[in-house]
Amino acid sequence: MRLFFMQGSLLLVVSAVIAVSTEVPFDQPLFFVGGSVFYGLYASLMLWRQRTIPLVAAQLVWAVLYGTMMSDGALPLLMGLPLITSALLDMQRPGVTAAAGAAVVLVPVYVHGTLAWEWQLVLTSMYAAFAGAVWLYMRERISTNAAAEQVVETEWENRRLRRSIDIQEQEVREEERLRIARDIHDSVGHQLTALLMQAGVLRRSVEGEAQQHAEMIEQTAGEALEQTRDAVRQMRQKEIPAGVHAVIHLLRKLERESQMVIQWKAEDGFLSAAFTNDQHTAIYRFVQEGMTNAMKYGRTREVMLHVQIRGGRQAVLKMENRTSQEMMGPVGSGLTGLQERFDALGGACTWEHHGDRFTMEGVFPLERSEIN
Repeated sequence: MRLFFMQGSLLLVVSAVIAVSTEVPFDQPLFFVGGSVFYGLYASLMLWRQRTIPLVAAQLVWAVLYGTMMSDGALPLLMGLPLITSALLDMQRPGVTAAAGAAVVLVPVYVHGTLAWEWQLVLTSMYAAFAGAVWLYMRERISTNAAAEQVVETEWENRRLRRSIDIQEQEVREEERLRIARDIHDSVGHQLTALLMQAGVLRRSVEGEAQQHAEMIEQTAGEALEQTRDAVRQMRQKEIPAGVHAVIHLLRKLERESQMVIQWKAEDGFLSAAFTNDQHTAIYRFVQEGMTNAMKYGRTREVMLHVQIRGGRQAVLKMENRTSQEMMGPVGSGLTGLQERFDALGGACTWEHHGDRFTMEGVFPLERSEIN
């Protein structure tokens, strides 16, 4: 954008100098039409993805104006400067644009014979060298930009691969945990059940002090069996995904499965912050609870999520969506549990209605060293 305005300013300055210092045929309507086309093409460059065609077209219009309507003075040759440097705006074929810019200025000079052949040769050499320098600069610039884009693309691909590896590792851990839970249930659980039954048989077959010991064995086996069952149930519970990538995975899943339109934005190093496990869980639960409420009470399918690191010291999460009047009732257990989770992190989770808009905001502190 800055280069575009600099080029436009140069074009206007040179045009003003030529208009003031030479005889410009302002009384000819065709001159105004050609001038309007010339400056209109330059003004519309920001709308073109391929700028070679409009730039060359503008240069050809200038050649027509200069060659047929303007004076034979040498001052219009100054227009070669902005015409050649216009190649700086062409990221596709800057060599063509630079060469055309030099040609449309030199050809009228040859046709009119404005300068002696010696000066024509000098002028041609100067313009050719200038156009060549611009082309070499643009070739290096295009090469640098392509390398930078390749680096960015490689970084994104690496991030995608790391996220994929993290998800696969999580799935492996999940499968391993379920396998261990099954093994404990099938081996230890069954052995404890058999021990409990045998202790009951023993208790009924003896008397006195031996019966008391048998009761103690039966009671201990029963407690061990119950604790084992609790451990197996906890191991079979689905683990909450770790990392911010889990939140992104959740958002994509909800968009795919519930047709939600989620507009989310991460700023100030949020994606690269090294959150603790509890902080990751709070972030995940915040998004999960907000999306649940949006799907349950939302008047539209659109949700806005904004996350950032404020001042390098606080993680801030904000979610907003339009809701129905049903949500304005008593606070549910989900929001209450979310508030308790943020309180435990030394932060806060608040929510409020503004008309038909429901806004949730969660904040918790983090150490500066946690930000990469």
